[in-house]
Amino acid sequence: MPEKINLRLSLGKNQKKKPENFISLSQAINKIKGKNYPAEIEEALIKKMSRQPSNTFEKFLKNINTHIGKIKDGKDKKT
Repeated sequence: MPEKINLRLSLGKNQKKKPENFISLSQAINKIKGKNYPAEIEEALIKKMSRQPSNTFEKFLKNINTHIGKIKDGKDKKT
């Protein structure tokens, strides 16, 4: 008589689908321009954002005050 075997297959540890609602670079730039920052701050933010991976634009915008502070303090050597 055949025995019953319970099998569980997994493709990895807690794999979840990534959200597919990322914003594009042009949408992120429009959000920055919509805030009416001074021109030099706006240019530095856009330059810095364009170097980021596209899936981090929303997080970048969420932490924009930190980025602005670094730009104003001159601590951000990359921009």
